Order: sequence, then C-alpha cells, then structure tokens
Amino acid sequence: MSRLQDSFVARERHILVDLSEKTRGDAYLDKVFTNRPDLIAKSTPHFVSIKTDHTAVILPAGTTLKPIKQNVRIRDCKRHRKEGLYLKLASQNWDSVLNLNDVEETVNNLEAKIKHHMDECMPLRSVGMSSRDPVWITPLVKSLMMVRSRIAQSTKDRLAEVNKKISELFSKNRRTLAKAPVGSREWWKHVDKLSQRRSISANVTLDTKSLEELNGYFADLCTDDAYTKPVPAIVEKSLEAPQISERHVWNCLQHLKKTAMGPDLIPFWIWRDHAEIFASVIHKIWNVSLKTGKWPSSWKRAHVTPLPKVDIPKGKQDFRGIKITPVIAHAFEKSVYNTHARDIVEQHLSSTQLAYKRGVSCTDALLSMQHIIYSYLDEQDCKAVRVFAMDFSKAFDCVNHELCHLSLGSCH
Repeated sequence: MSRLQDSFVARERHILVDLSEKTRGDAYLDKVFTNRPDLIAKSTPHFVSIKTDHTAVILPAGTTLKPIKQNVRIRDCKRHRKEGLYLKLASQNWDSVLNLNDVEETVNNLEAKIKHHMDECMPLRSVGMSSRDPVWITPLVKSLMMVRSRIAQSTKDRLAEVNKKISELFSKNRRTLAKAPVGSREWWKHVDKLSQRRSISANVTLDTKSLEELNGYFADLCTDDAYTKPVPAIVEKSLEAPQISERHVWNCLQHLKKTAMGPDLIPFWIWRDHAEIFASVIHKIWNVSLKTGKWPSSWKRAHVTPLPKVDIPKGKQDFRGIKITPVIAHAFEKSVYNTHARDIVEQHLSSTQLAYKRGVSCTDALLSMQHIIYSYLDEQDCKAVRVFAMDFSKAFDCVNHELCHLSLGSCH
C-alpha cells in the first residue's frame, strides 16, 4: 500500500487527505483517500495499545450533520403504575362482557375497557429522541431525565430516588453493551451489531410512497382474482362444539412469552400478569367463538412489517411481509390447534414432511435427505443423485381456501 501511486487513485476521483503528523517514526507512510473531503476535518494521530509501530489516525467529521429527531411514545410502566392498573382491573365488573353472546361485541367491549384502564393508570408519554443520543440513552432513560428536570431542588429525597433509577439504567444498558467485545475481532462484531451494517434484518427507513407501494405489493400477492368462498360446513345439532377449559385458558395466559403487540395495542404482559382476572372472560370468548364458528374481526387485523431479505433491498420483491396479529388471537389459534386439531392433522401428514411437527427439527430433515441420497448411491446402477430445491413465494398466503377447507373437512 505504501508503494501505491497517488495518481492511480486520483484517476478514480479520490482525493488524498493531508495527514499533518508522522504516522510511523519519522515517516508519513499512512495515507487516506476520500471522494468527499468536505466530510472530513483535520486528522489527529494517537498512540494505541495494540502491538504496532504505526500510530492510529482519527478523522473527525468535517461537516456536522443535522441530528435526526423523532418523538417516541412510551407507557409509564413504573411499579406503582402497574399496581394501580392491577387494582383497577381486579375491581372492574366484567358482567357486561360475560353476559354478551355475540363474540364480536364481546371482544370490542373487552378491548375498550382494557385500553381505558391502561390510559388512565399508565398514560402514554411523548419523548423526543435524537440520532446524537448515546446508545445507552433509551426512551425510558430520557423520560426519567425529563422527570428529574421538573423536580424542585428542595425535595432532595425525590431527586435522589430518580437519580438512583437513572444510574441503575445507565449501568444496566452499559453492561449489556460491554458484554461481548473481547479482542479486535469481537470489537468489530460488536460494531457491526450496533450499526446493523451487516445485519439482514437491519431497520430500513421507507418514505410514505414506498410504504404504500409495498402495501399494494403485499396485497397483490395475497389476492386471488378467481377466489371462491368456501361453503360453510354443516354441523349437526347433535354434535357438541369443542370446549376449552378455564384452567387451560389460565395456563395459556400465564405462560405467554414476550412478543410484539398487534393492532389492538395490548402488550403480552397485560394478559400474562393478570391471568387470574382475565381467565374467565377469555374462557367465555374462546368457547363462544368455537360454538358459533365466528372469528372476531378485531383479531383478523395485523401489522405488516417489511423485513429485508437481502442486505441492500433494491425492489419490492426484496422484502418479506411479517404479519403481527393480536397476542390473544395467536394464543387462541395455538390453543385450539394443540387441544383439538394437532393429533388429527398429523395423522394425515406425509411421512416426508418434517416441518411443523412435534419433536422434529432441521437436523432430522438434513439426516433424512442424506439417508435418501445415500440409499440411491448404494445401488449399482446409480452414478449420481440430483437434488432440486424449490421455494414458493408467499406459499401459505396463496393456498386455495376452498381446497384447504375440503382437506381439513376430510380429517376425522
């Protein structure tokens, strides 16, 4: 690199940055080239602790970019707020929900009551965040700093309490950031993780027009112009509708895992932390839905998040739509399948299908494929085995509903 001719780089429209300090003994061996000299200020050399006779060169930003600011809304989830919400929900009379027989009206009523108590006991706060904020300054820390600024200096106990909470959050966030890096390789991994430079799931900022185009693209993928609505199954009156016990509902709510909330804006911990309060209500809703064969329209809505399939997405086809439905709706689907459908469905699955089966992993799929290939190769007249891999775009969303309805109807 030290023998590289400057003229060669200049032809590529790069400009040599003037390093005013010596970088190796009495020599100017290190060179920096850039095609944006306006973004780089005067360099400064620094001695480093790693084993090298070169000095490190830091190139600070020459042009100060305007910070990107945005308002983030967070709920005040302090302990006393959660305790207040628990008392409100525990004292709430749920008869108006339990006495309803229309599942649509029941779900809407329940969601309205929960949101009312959440807004009353845990109000939303708007916090201004900037791109210049250090990574350990989270919206929660910012909100506590705002609270601290409004506390009078005379109330020393309250001020000390808030300062202690901020210090604990600082320490916790910094410990999380400092866990991984040990050695230069791990440092760069950590930098890549923070900057999301090499992450396929990096956050992609899209303007309104791009989001509308993506919405249309995802809608077209899931739209069938020749759609045939399945004919509702005829259920004899003598047949009893499947039931889910209240104990099972409580157990399901109690073991909800941390997950993103859907369009109903009710987080998972609302259901989990108040399982004993909501068990009877959810038990009624789930069983009415099973009995009437109706699914609440509120649970059909979903947030669609565009997730890049590649490092640098160039078109709509480079995004995958991840649908996030309400937490309670997903829990209902899982409960019905595990309680009433799993055993019957798995009896009709092909032995070659390994996905979505209990006790089966990717390792089993690879071993099965390897066994089949070697079985063919063991034959005397077999010289080679060709393997074809196919990936269907939006395969699940493109399944014919009528065909699926008939297939499930044949499972007895």
